[in-house]
Amino acid sequence: GSMKRRVYIGAFLFSLAVSAFAQVRIVMPEIDTLITQDGTGLYQQVLARAAAQAGLKYRSQVFPKLRALYEFQENQDWDGIFTFTATVRASFPGETILASYPFGAYKGYIFTPKGTPALTGPAELRGLKVGGLRGFEGTWTQLTDSGIRIEVVESDQQNLGMLKAGRIQAMLGFLPDLYIYLPELSYDPAKPFFQSYDRLTGRNTPEMRSFLERLNVELIKMHRDGTIKAMLGDSYMPISGEFSLEE
Repeated sequence: GSMKRRVYIGAFLFSLAVSAFAQVRIVMPEIDTLITQDGTGLYQQVLARAAAQAGLKYRSQVFPKLRALYEFQENQDWDGIFTFTATVRASFPGETILASYPFGAYKGYIFTPKGTPALTGPAELRGLKVGGLRGFEGTWTQLTDSGIRIEVVESDQQNLGMLKAGRIQAMLGFLPDLYIYLPELSYDPAKPFFQSYDRLTGRNTPEMRSFLERLNVELIKMHRDGTIKAMLGDSYMPISGEFSLEE
């Protein structure tokens, strides 16, 4: 009996050791300049540096935004997904979904063509054709609750094209995602319709919890010493407040 038990204990300790070094698998949604197919996006660089400093290993794959969300929702093999924290929490009610300390902040704005007055709320959108990005419906409920109809498309580029062509008069979009298009757009920086944080979102597994705990130590350090601000440049939005993995 004791020999058999020793084998079990040995196997158990081995499985613990393996899980401690298991690579977590992360889905990354494409975001202009921040997360790119070639892996050089600014958020990808921040994650790589923080993980290296923490001695963590991960594998990641980049998909178009909606496909990334779908992958994580449908395939349990993914341990984490970048951003989408609120959406993922809403789609797994009753389950604990973890989220890292923020990499950055993002804000939703109403954009109109350059040279037109900035629009900031539902009253000014009445009767206009307004475009939005599929998958982000949860961010503009204050507009839809006020009766504004939003036509959703699959990409920011589609909305930008329709805005230029005059097929829509306004589009809902996010900074820093649209930073490179700002020269063509008008908006009021002081009046976002939404603001939130880009965090690494994860399932509540021991591996993911430990990964995020160790990653957070580095992210907090990198925010405090200005590393992340330097890496993100114009895409940087200051972070303040307390963040826990569960909230």
